[in-house]
Amino acid sequence: MDITIIGLGLIGGSLGLALKSRGWEGKIKGFDENPSHMDEALSLELVDEICQSLDDALEGSDIAVVAVPVKAIPDIVVHIADNFKNIIITDVGSVKKYILDEISKKIGNRYIKFIPGHPIAGTEKSGPSAALSDLFVDRRVVLCDNRFEEIRRMWEFVGAKVEYLDPETHDKIFGAVSHLPHLVAYALVDAISMMEEEEDAFFRFVASGFRDFTRIASSDPVMWRDIFLTNKKSILQSLIFFRNAIDKLEAQIIMEDEENLEKQLAKAKETRDRAISRMK
Repeated sequence: MDITIIGLGLIGGSLGLALKSRGWEGKIKGFDENPSHMDEALSLELVDEICQSLDDALEGSDIAVVAVPVKAIPDIVVHIADNFKNIIITDVGSVKKYILDEISKKIGNRYIKFIPGHPIAGTEKSGPSAALSDLFVDRRVVLCDNRFEEIRRMWEFVGAKVEYLDPETHDKIFGAVSHLPHLVAYALVDAISMMEEEEDAFFRFVASGFRDFTRIASSDPVMWRDIFLTNKKSILQSLIFFRNAIDKLEAQIIMEDEENLEKQLAKAKETRDRAISRMK
């Protein structure tokens, strides 16, 4: 089966590279609105062929993977569905309900071959040069529909483990475990930047704690702008819980409540250790 990947950044590029390195039986074609990304993807052999237009890239393909920022996904999906009715479409966006709602506004209840998807994998780096052939190995990929086995088989071919969630549950979960941490990381860097303006010293002394915690604040700003705005409801709900936790810590520090402060820190440590153990 021939696959067209639209968007040749970290996720799209890694998918192409993973398919090629594992010997996918079919052509891997690529398209990106950034010409330098296309040239780079071809030179890095992330895809078999680069096409100069979206329609050329889609011609003759069986599957289209839309790997662009969330707000751009609906229009591309509708364009493919309108003009290439036999292609099965999937995406890699980390927000699902917004995408489905926007598509519904454009096409109503018309049936299209679209499977919303989200690979739970990535790094803070972006662009074709960030692609990794093993990015999806033993990582989960969430699909919001099980109509087409071709999409499940594609992800399993590159080493991923496929699970199914409805769009609302997906957005609620990832608003908390993915989107909120990114928001906090960006906010922390911004806060220290404001302190730096006053003292002109903070960033000279940052160490591994700052580096590790804020790594994800080096992620693509356009991608995360779209995610924050399109999963607004779930993120704002998660922020309520986060503020409550911060307020509790603040109160314990003000009151010098050693016992309850230690209990809260110990509980957080235990919860985090357990969650990481389940990931492994």
